[in-house]
Formats: sequence, C-alpha cells, structure tokens
Amino acid sequence: MRPPMAALDTLDPETDRYYAEFVEGRLGESRQREIRKKTRKTMTYGYVSELKQEFRDEGRAEEAVRGLLTVLDSRGLNPSDVDRDRIRSCTDPEHLHTWTARAATASSMAEVFAG
Repeated sequence: MRPPMAALDTLDPETDRYYAEFVEGRLGESRQREIRKKTRKTMTYGYVSELKQEFRDEGRAEEAVRGLLTVLDSRGLNPSDVDRDRIRSCTDPEHLHTWTARAATASSMAEVFAG
C-alpha cells in the first residue's frame, strides 16, 4: 500500500483527493478502517470528502427525525401520516431540532410546525 500512497504525495491536491477516494473505495471495510486509524494519527488537516460529509449530514438528519418522532409519540401528540411524511422528508437537522424543541412544550402538531 505504501507505493500507491507515496505516489499520491506527488499529485496536486484535487487529483490526490480523487485517487485517494478511488483507492479507498476499492478496499475492504476492515482495511479502510485500518488505514483511517493510521491516517488520523498523522493527519494535520481536516479534509472530509464531500460524499462522506453528505453521509454524515444524512445520518444526523435521520437521527433527528427519530428523536422528534420519539418526543411526539411520548407526549401523545399523535402526528398524522402527513405529519410523519413531512418530518421524514426534512433533511435539515437544524430545522428538525427546532421542531423537537417545540414538540417538548407544544399541545398540538400545529404548534410544532408553527413559524
């Protein structure tokens, strides 16, 4: 693995990122984890590929959806199927956080979505 990684050091940053992601994508999951662990020990910059950042953002939104639905259900606000679809289709974690904060004190779904 060292020769390909050493070769990447000679490339311009944009091409370097492209090839690094290409190589990483073809490795097995356990090898990817091993390389990431070693890389984190020596990394001095915080580059995260756009695709990885997109996956992280999607994961945050999915977690926020689950949290909001849990609060709504536990408080007995009984969101309709339309409400649940609206919540599940939201991909903005901050927006979902706002709805969750409102859900903590709201007496209706209209209050959760107000504003």
